[in-house]
Amino acid sequence: MDWPRVAPLLPEVKFIYSSGFWGSRYTNMIGVAEIPLRPLAASLGFDPSALQSGITVLCHEELIVGDWETYEFFICDWFRFHRFNGAGIAMALQQFSKIRSPVVQKLVSNAAPWITDKPLIQSKQRVRAPTAEKKETSTSAGKIRDRRISGIVTYWPTDSERAARIEKIYTGEQIALAVIAVEKDGKEPVPGLVEKAIESQIKAEARKAEAAKSSPPQCDQATVARRSDQEMATIWRAIGLEPPKCS
Repeated sequence: MDWPRVAPLLPEVKFIYSSGFWGSRYTNMIGVAEIPLRPLAASLGFDPSALQSGITVLCHEELIVGDWETYEFFICDWFRFHRFNGAGIAMALQQFSKIRSPVVQKLVSNAAPWITDKPLIQSKQRVRAPTAEKKETSTSAGKIRDRRISGIVTYWPTDSERAARIEKIYTGEQIALAVIAVEKDGKEPVPGLVEKAIESQIKAEARKAEAAKSSPPQCDQATVARRSDQEMATIWRAIGLEPPKCS
């Protein structure tokens, strides 16, 4: 990170830029990162407020731009280093369609005008084999993916209620660690999986505490020897004699 615009930044801000965005698992193939603030802060070793301050600096320097309402951010220089062709274009179009923020959508389309090229989109659609038209069922209607500030992902109104309950019961640190654990398994941190991960953490901590209570304190041989020497010296002095000195 020795680019002219990056070099003057503080080391902490450089670390957020490189590991939190360029090298982050939250950044997709078109340079858009949907940031779960607390889990990302925990994985980088920052306090959430410090991470938010670092992101604000990066936005001020126009290294990233984004939307704090959806927590989606776009790396401004992404398309300078990434080119797409063939199947990569279709995948990029798919990622672009998932952006929820109109602000970020516009920023990405300005940086890569081809991504909103209608003839290109239509040609990609014509490549697909004809299939029977699918009717939207009641199970898919209203299903909207949303990542909360805590890092929990919700799809249904009931998910939001359950996530709010989890956020009220457990600490931000417990939730952040659980989100990281679920995502390491390659799964979405939905409320049910996050709650299970938190319960596993609590049980593991309880087992450790129980083991610590049941095991007696251990003393090494040197400590025991020093105590014995001190006790013997006290006995010798109690009878009015000096303790013998070892040669």
